[in-house]
This record gives sequence, structure tokens and C-alpha cells, in this order.
Amino acid sequence: MIVFNFTFYSMICLVFLALFIKRENATARAGVIIFSILTVVWLWITLSFREPAGDPWRYMLGLNNIARLSFSELLDYDKSPFGFALFNWLTALISTNSILFFSLVYFLCLVPLYLAFRERVNKFDAASLMMLYLLYPYYINYLASGFKQGIAFGFMLWGLNCIIDNENPKWLKGIALLFTATLFHSSLWLANIVFLVWFFLYRRVSLSWSILTLVFTIILAATGMVESIVALILPESMISELGFDTYFDEDFISGSEFQSVGYQLGFRLDFTIFTVLPLMVIWYLQKKVKDFRLSIDMIKIYSIMASAYFLLVFIPYSDRIAGFSWFLMPFMMFTQISNLNSRQYKNILMLVFISLYPILMLDHMRVYFQ
Repeated sequence: MIVFNFTFYSMICLVFLALFIKRENATARAGVIIFSILTVVWLWITLSFREPAGDPWRYMLGLNNIARLSFSELLDYDKSPFGFALFNWLTALISTNSILFFSLVYFLCLVPLYLAFRERVNKFDAASLMMLYLLYPYYINYLASGFKQGIAFGFMLWGLNCIIDNENPKWLKGIALLFTATLFHSSLWLANIVFLVWFFLYRRVSLSWSILTLVFTIILAATGMVESIVALILPESMISELGFDTYFDEDFISGSEFQSVGYQLGFRLDFTIFTVLPLMVIWYLQKKVKDFRLSIDMIKIYSIMASAYFLLVFIPYSDRIAGFSWFLMPFMMFTQISNLNSRQYKNILMLVFISLYPILMLDHMRVYFQ
């Protein structure tokens, strides 16, 4: 079964790549749009018509608990972010059927994501980006089990795209969307903090400052100095607000439940290479390709978010922090590819990018092939 599922996934990647490479042809462009719609439907069937297990099963328990609340009780409900709790409550007014719930979650993840793309690109590029995300192992993980963060990430990118690298920034709409993201997952306050850091410290300085910040935090993480520094400057109230207080608890870290998982704390070379690689590619393109235009603000946001991960590598499940910058990676790379005048470079970069997906899937997400 694993061979069949992996082969099927790889074939979807190849078909998309073949259509994208022929994008000058009107039929191929229409094919990309149709194929993206078919992939949306395929994943909807795969993820919605399944027996709840693991995290989805726990989400169903939460749905049934919220279904018993009155609206006034919902306002005092503190076991889930208000936006997600309200979504659960409204869904339960219709039904607590898992297919309906998973379907609504799925489309609540995808609709803000698509609208985020449409803030910046045309329908063909938006369809291409949808494929890049629907096949992206880390995003599939949010669609499959990380519901709250999957929804929040779509609103986050939509908000960022209203503001950054935008000739006519929609500040009010963008800020409202960034706040909306926090209503579905409290960790998205981290994205808002990154946005504030960009706005007040990095917006008007050169790109090199954000890159140097990332390099500095990587050095701190690699040398093991970061834990003592962060412990001094990060208030406990902020830790609690972001939902990370458990991860700073020594009893939790030394407990049998966490130890049984075998999670590797501290600096990870594989995560570092994966995080830095797209920036190295962009640097190479800037040096190699004449008149290459950078999407500077997105690179700054990406670098600051990646820096946040390296500042917190010592906490359990720090890859969830890395997921903030990793989520932005396909969009950031696609916008750089779109700025290339060379068709050959675009095809090569897309080939390399899509070819990485099955490798990442087997390395980190093999559970979805069982």
C-alpha cells in the first residue's frame, strides 16, 4: 500500500510539473487550473471521508463538547481559541458528523489561502501556488491534523500579502486578518510579533540586516548559548500567551511521556539546511541572473520568522515554530521564480522544488502513506 500511495503522490507532482513547464500553451495553463481543482477534490475526499483517529478524533471530542454549550457559555469557553470554538459551535448547529466537520475545516483552510494568493497574483499563478501547497508535505500535515494552525496560517499569509511587497498596501485589512489568525491558534501571536519587528526595525533597512539576524541566531543555536539568553529576555506572560508555557516546564521535558517520543531537542543541522537553502538559492539567482527583482519584504519576514525558531530550538517540538517560516517557503520561492525573465531558470527551479516534495514526504510524513 505504501508503494501505491507514494507512486500516486509522485505522479500528481509530475503531472503538475509537466503542465507548468508548458505554461505558454493556453491548454496547459487551463490544465493547471483544472488539475488544481481536481487535486482540491481529491484531498477533500481523502481527508474528510475518513474515520477520526489521533488529533482529528480529539477535535471531534472538542466539537461534541462545544455542541452542548449555549452561546453565553461559549463566550467563557477557554479550552480552544475563540475563533475556532465559535466555528465548532456554528458547525454543531448543523451537525456533529465528522465528514461535515472535516469538510468545513478543509475549506476554511483553503479559502483564505487562495484569497491570499489572489492579493498578489493572477488566477493561473494562484492555481500553481495552490498545487505547491496541496502537495507540500508540511502543509498536508496541517490539513490532515493541525486544523487550528492550518486555518490560522491561511489568514496569516492573506494578511501579510495585503501589506508587504504591495504597491498599494491595505493596512487595515491586513492587520485585521493577522489578528483573525490569532483567533484560531494563539501561537499566531508570534507571527504578529514578527510583523511588528519587521515594521519597526527592518522595514526601512536593507535586506542584509534580516539575513544577518538569522545568521546570528543560527550561531547562538549551534553553540548552545541561546537558551540562557532567551530565558533572561522572554517574559513568562508572553510564553503563556503564545501557548508555549508547557514547553518551558522542566518536569514536562524530563517526563516519561515526552521522553518516549524521542524528540531531539536543540540545534538540528537538517532543519537548518532546509531553512537556509531557499535563501541560498535566491542569493545565487541575484548574483547570476541579470535584472533579477527580489520580493524583499517577504524575504525579511521569512528570515525573522526563521530567527524566532532558532531562538527557541531548545524547547520541545520546536519544529512547530520552524513551521511558520516553512509555511511561507513555497510562496516566497514562487514569487522569486515569477520575477525571473529566464524560462529555463523557472523550469529548473520548479523541477527541483517539486522533486523535493516526495523526498520530504517520505522523510517526515511517511504516516500518510500507510
